[in-house]
Amino acid sequence: MRKKTLLATALISTLLPCRAMERKPDPNTNWIETGNGMVKQEGKKALWSGDTVRFTVQKDGGFTMEPADPDKKGSTGAYVDVSAKFPYLVFEMIPTLQKGGWFICPWFLNQGPVYGQGANAQGGYFVIDAYQNSKLPPGGVVYLRFDLLHASLRFKYLKMVKDPEYLLKIEARAFTEKKQFGPNDVLEFTFKAPGRLENVRLTFYAKGRPVRLNNEKELFLKQEVPAENVWTARPEVVSFFQEKTKGGTVLVKAEADGLPFPVFTYIAFDYDPGIKTVRTMPDVKVWLSRIREEHPRIFLNKDTLPKVRAWAEKIGYADLLKNADSFQYDPSFTRKARGFVGEKFPYKSVEVEVPLDWSDEASACALAYLLTNDKKYARKAWEFLNHSLDAYRACMEKRTAISWYGIGRIQDMATYDWIYDTLTPKQRKDYITEFFRINKTYVNHGWYGPYAGVNGGAGWQSGFYGDVNTEFFMGLAAYKDGLCDAEAAKMLESGAKRYVSMLDYRETLSDDDGLLGSTCMGYSAGQYPWASYDFLYALRGALKQPVLPKLNHLLYFAEWWQWNILPGKGNVQYREFGMGDNPRTTMALHDITSHLLTILAVYSKQYPEECIHTAQIVKQSLPSPSFSDAFREDRYKGLYMNGGKRAHKYAWGYFRRFLAYDVADIQVPETPKQTTKARHFPSGGLIFMRSGTGKDDAYALFNTGSRVVSHKTRGDENHFTIFKKGYLAIDSGYRDDSWPAKYSSMSLAHNTVLIHDPSEFFQDDKDFFNQRKNDYRWMNNPEIMKIIKAMEPYAGHPEGGQNKRIGGCCLAFSTNPYYSYAAGDATDTYSPEKCRSFVRQFLHIQPDVFLVFDRVESVKKEFRKDWLLHFLNEPEVKGNLTTASSGEGGTLRCHTLLPENAVIKKIGGPGKEFMGEKVNWDIYPEMKKKAVYAGKWRIQVSPKIPSASDCFLNVIDVGDRAISNVRCTQDSQTATASFDTPDGKKVTVTFRKTGKTGGNIRITDSGGKEQVSKPLSTRILNQSGFVP
Repeated sequence: MRKKTLLATALISTLLPCRAMERKPDPNTNWIETGNGMVKQEGKKALWSGDTVRFTVQKDGGFTMEPADPDKKGSTGAYVDVSAKFPYLVFEMIPTLQKGGWFICPWFLNQGPVYGQGANAQGGYFVIDAYQNSKLPPGGVVYLRFDLLHASLRFKYLKMVKDPEYLLKIEARAFTEKKQFGPNDVLEFTFKAPGRLENVRLTFYAKGRPVRLNNEKELFLKQEVPAENVWTARPEVVSFFQEKTKGGTVLVKAEADGLPFPVFTYIAFDYDPGIKTVRTMPDVKVWLSRIREEHPRIFLNKDTLPKVRAWAEKIGYADLLKNADSFQYDPSFTRKARGFVGEKFPYKSVEVEVPLDWSDEASACALAYLLTNDKKYARKAWEFLNHSLDAYRACMEKRTAISWYGIGRIQDMATYDWIYDTLTPKQRKDYITEFFRINKTYVNHGWYGPYAGVNGGAGWQSGFYGDVNTEFFMGLAAYKDGLCDAEAAKMLESGAKRYVSMLDYRETLSDDDGLLGSTCMGYSAGQYPWASYDFLYALRGALKQPVLPKLNHLLYFAEWWQWNILPGKGNVQYREFGMGDNPRTTMALHDITSHLLTILAVYSKQYPEECIHTAQIVKQSLPSPSFSDAFREDRYKGLYMNGGKRAHKYAWGYFRRFLAYDVADIQVPETPKQTTKARHFPSGGLIFMRSGTGKDDAYALFNTGSRVVSHKTRGDENHFTIFKKGYLAIDSGYRDDSWPAKYSSMSLAHNTVLIHDPSEFFQDDKDFFNQRKNDYRWMNNPEIMKIIKAMEPYAGHPEGGQNKRIGGCCLAFSTNPYYSYAAGDATDTYSPEKCRSFVRQFLHIQPDVFLVFDRVESVKKEFRKDWLLHFLNEPEVKGNLTTASSGEGGTLRCHTLLPENAVIKKIGGPGKEFMGEKVNWDIYPEMKKKAVYAGKWRIQVSPKIPSASDCFLNVIDVGDRAISNVRCTQDSQTATASFDTPDGKKVTVTFRKTGKTGGNIRITDSGGKEQVSKPLSTRILNQSGFVP
């Protein structure tokens, strides 16, 4: 066998095209391709495979590759020798790319990383250790492949050598041991070159943009032995990328004074930033083996039922019985919905009428049965279950959603489980098999299935409150009952894996900060917590000897919530900043007392120390000193049910308060006054800053570096919001997912920077518009269709904005009693074909002053840049000072110091509230009337003289008394803002205009005594848990 293998290898080496390349022209070279002999006289390609790439031999030497069809991808390759003796692939190459072009150069097929470039591709001398960074055995033949689209590659030569004339090599112990690298690993860079060189430095590129290693734009190498012309560096990795990055996608460029051309190589190994997925539970099959086989087992069991009954006696359940007695099925209760018709997507939508479900009523009656042992309630629950099943069947037949939420069907499974002992075997089988038949379709539906309005997301990366999260409870209800065991076991395991994936994802995002799934508070503080604590309740009821996982996203949830609080107005107790998918109507922040009480009920005995702060927040909204009193029925009277035929529309989860029997009356110390002035939630990319927590304090939010996609709008990286006595610098826009215009997802709607590339186009926005422009709600309304028709020609216009929802990076964060500071890099959220860099520094000087310094570099100077600031009310612009009112007593004064002689445009007012370059991205009148916080005005600051690089410096004062002597000085390296505060302090802040982001700050009091004098931080302050 071995002889045959060797013979086969020898034949391949003899017969493959690489043998026609020039072999061993010198002792240092194994083979070289220069284009000689590449093209026959008749013009047909001889040495390289495929017909989709055209080769042209250049008269002055070398050759060019380009796609044979300019509108299609070209692919070619050749078999070459790679060995330990001749490990380095070397080539000199100059790429030329059209818009949207890219190339893979080279790719050792199935043997190592894929090396390539796209926008802003660079050319020069490339050296790649093809042997070390591949999966090859000690020497062999490998297919060297090139792919390219809208690109032309000009090669002087391609060759495999022993010792390259110019060597750029990257080594690391982690490459050998882990086959990847990350923070705390040491990278060893070696550069060798002939001649006298100075200032040898490396820069790093990904996706056509420069990236920072350890927050530095360049890495300088040292010459260890001058006579040997060897330069080295051994940095320990502190930071590089936020996300995992594939090997072969990071280009390393060496430059030096005296070097004739840049020298390139690639980092061949994956980068892992160390954001490890948190594992909240052991393997699913391990704990599923401990599921109880007897009923009840959903949320409670035979062992906990006595506790539930004793707890119900303590908190009262007369109201529950009253409602269970009064509930009465009425077939006239129906709802209108949209159903699909047709066999192919996109389906046609028609109005349908379906019965209402009775899941709330069923679960209330089943709970009454458990508490009283009176079977009349079980019989009534059974009737309601079947009426709900009829409603679900009608929904399926008319191809419409059962509900956007799965909680009703989870309650159905609990009801079935709780009255299981009162049902006959036939009733059990008929009901559970039909329930499975219908609801399996919805679980597996997805977004674009044949039914209208289904919440089709997998959900574990978002709220996990739709159809999918019912699967686990379906499997749990029928587990080992002899009715449909195989199907139930499959659904139980599949559903459990989804739940655990959801918990793992939330824990990974939360880390030790409490962020729960989304930065949009309407979701994070709305339905999102249900899935987490309902699953914990399910585990407590279903498992023998349950041990609940410790979930920081629940234990520290109150920390996340309280930093989102803004003072209320009128009947709204708390307001919020309005990040993400917010309709901008009332800006009300959800009261999460019920969520926190449920978390205490789950965890207060198991984790009493961690629950203290949560308990402190709950105590602030409770009239009674006892936590158990918080669950008494008089606090819930009329909230869920009111003694009529039906429960309230949103009575979901009424059963939870009866499961809170483990709540502990924690001894809660007095809540300390919070002194921390800023809080960073890294995974959410949000930095909150404030002067205090009172109604007259200043509050700000800076958005940079989010890893959370759920309900995050595109276009808002490096955005900021400022609030004092009302909203001053706002996040503008509206939300209606059916409306074709995506104004809120445009950078135009946020306080960030626009870079206008006339050739840019957002096809996804155009497609979105076309899908929704003829929605049934307005297709027959001429007034609304007139608005849509006006916007249609511009659908897909980017308005100068960002094209990605995530991709920003927090560069620095610090806070102290005098100021809070953050820096963010939003470069990667823009197209690399228009943006080379956008870094923002955001500074809050206590108590009421904010400085915003931006460094922006466009690919072309002709790409106009606009600095945006949005308001609720019309601003006044006088010279470089813009003044605006919140309408609630707050005033903002924005001093534009840079660019010099800036052009400040005021845009807005009736018919121009959401004005873009050529159209007002309007909303239909009904929504426009409701969205009172959507904004109506903005200023747009632009350089008077076009330049590729521009700096913007704005000082924003929101105090009751204005700052004075606001001025700016600058030179080629720095820009300095200075001002005097109303209480006599003098503040001077210097920002770097070039090089590493940073600067200095100095504050003196009214007597001239220095309070602060220090550099602006270049590191990110770590915070965790509840900060004081």
